[in-house]
Amino acid sequence: MAVTAADVKELRESTGAGMMDCKKALEENGGDFDAAKDYLRQKGLASLDKRSARTAGEGLVEAFVAEDGRSAALVQVACETDFVAKGEQFGALATDVARAVFDAATHEISGALEERITELVEGAAINLGEKIQVDKAHFVKTESGVLDVYLHRTGGWAKKGVVVEMDGDVAADKLRELAHEVALHIQFARPSVLEADQVDPAELEDERRVAEAKAREEGKPEDIVPRIAEGAVKKYVKQAALLEQPYVKDDKKSVRQWLDSESGGKARVVGFARFEIGEESGA
Repeated sequence: MAVTAADVKELRESTGAGMMDCKKALEENGGDFDAAKDYLRQKGLASLDKRSARTAGEGLVEAFVAEDGRSAALVQVACETDFVAKGEQFGALATDVARAVFDAATHEISGALEERITELVEGAAINLGEKIQVDKAHFVKTESGVLDVYLHRTGGWAKKGVVVEMDGDVAADKLRELAHEVALHIQFARPSVLEADQVDPAELEDERRVAEAKAREEGKPEDIVPRIAEGAVKKYVKQAALLEQPYVKDDKKSVRQWLDSESGGKARVVGFARFEIGEESGA
C-alpha cells in the first residue's frame, strides 16, 4: 500500500512523532494506521504529544555566519529548562538549526527547511525528554554593505543575539566598526523597529488612550490632555524606533544623529533582528 503525505500528516497529528518517523512507521506496517501507531509507541517516538502543552521558556540564541561575512542566520531555539539549554547536545542542536536556516537562505520555515528543522528538533526532543521548538529565525544577505552579528554570551551560552545590516559610502573597516556599535546598542536598548514610521499605529493609539485616561484620572485640565497624550506617544516612538532612541553611549544624541556625526551622514542601517529568550522583537 502506497503511503501518502496525508497519511503521514494524520499520523503525525495523532502521535506527535516526527514526519520522517511517521513515514517509516507506515511503510514498515504496510500503511496500517493502528499498527504504525503501535510501532511508534514501541520505539518511544509517540510521546511528544504529552509535551505539547508544556512551556518552552528557556533556550539559546545562535548564529551561523558566512566566511565572507556577507550573509548570516540568527535563530532562537527554546526548551523547557536552563539545565538542558546549557547542555552540549542542545547547543549542537541550536548550531545545526542556524546552519539549516543559513543553507536554505530564508527565514520562512516551510517546505524543505521545515522538514529539516522538524527532523532536528524532534530528534533532540526525544533524546532530551523536553519540549523543544524553534521560536524565531532570521536570514540576511548583503550585496554591498556589512553585517555584524553579536551574541551576548554569559558563561558560554547566549540568550540574546543581534544581527545588523549597514551600508553606505564609508570605508569598510569604519562601516564594520559602526555596525558593531549599533549591534551593541540594540542588544541593550531593545528597539522593535528601525524607523519611527514603522511603529504599529494601533500601538500608538493604545498609548494615546492610556495617556489620556491617566491624565483625566489625575485631574489634569481637559485642554492640556491632548498635549499630554501626544507627549506620551512621542516618548513611546523614541523607545521603540532604533534611529530615534538616545544613543546608549551618548544619550544627548539619537542613534541617527550619532551615526550621522560618525559617518558624515553617509552610513545607514538597512535592518536588524534582535532575539532574546522570552521576548519578541526584530526589524
